[in-house]
Amino acid sequence: MKDLNCSGIYQIKNLVNGKVYVGSAVNMYKRWHTSHIVNLRKNSHQNRHLQRSFNKHGEENFKFEVLQFVPDKKKLLIMEQKYLNKFNKNQLYNIRLIAKSNLGLKFSKEAKQRMSRAVTGRKHTQDTKNKMSNSAKGKPVSKKTRDKISKTLTGKKHTEETRQKMSIATKGFKHTKETKHKISIALIGKQKHWQGRKHLEETKNKIAIAHKKSIAQIDPKNNNVFKIWSSMTEIEEFFELWAGEVSKAVRKQIKIKGFIWKKVDKKTGEIIEPTC
Repeated sequence: MKDLNCSGIYQIKNLVNGKVYVGSAVNMYKRWHTSHIVNLRKNSHQNRHLQRSFNKHGEENFKFEVLQFVPDKKKLLIMEQKYLNKFNKNQLYNIRLIAKSNLGLKFSKEAKQRMSRAVTGRKHTQDTKNKMSNSAKGKPVSKKTRDKISKTLTGKKHTEETRQKMSIATKGFKHTKETKHKISIALIGKQKHWQGRKHLEETKNKIAIAHKKSIAQIDPKNNNVFKIWSSMTEIEEFFELWAGEVSKAVRKQIKIKGFIWKKVDKKTGEIIEPTC
């Protein structure tokens, strides 16, 4: 449909009963691919007659056809009206039989809210979901579209209920070896999603707190806990030790300053005995 990147008059024809929807567009390719077929597949087309017929007969029984190319955009509505006049009312899906254009039209806030309420709660049937999925498979998403999606989602946070649903849905899920291999190949030579990104100061603090390990200072004579330290860094700063000394002492159970040092489970508060 590369030749359709221009203005003209088109029709969406039902191959079963011959009924048509007549329209005009500055760019017929975009009108079909980003408006009509997308909304029909989502069961949200503004023309209810066309939508019901599409749901009944299926996408395979509808065809997009060019009736006439119209280079002069000012004549689009005139030519559209001529084609509308050629059909009887019963042959058309068009609700509005007088050609009008929404070009440059801006909807009020109230109108947008009414449109939003009209589609709220609608759910696709499994058959419709399958059709939408199959039609989208293999289609690359442009960088412009990805940027729009990213901008739309920026700052949005999932509710606790949504997070729990996502967690339950993904529990136990594992990629097949074939999928892992495909992902691996696709990422070769590409920059990782986290490269070049910087954490916010708040995020850094959260990560630091999460990685802090409480350490117990134990008297080797009676095995009693002398003190619980919030982190290894705190111990090293207090006793003026080299970085890593406490970590080594915990791993190898070496005495420092006459004491034994062991990790503490943050949740239970119990001393974690070394495994080796």
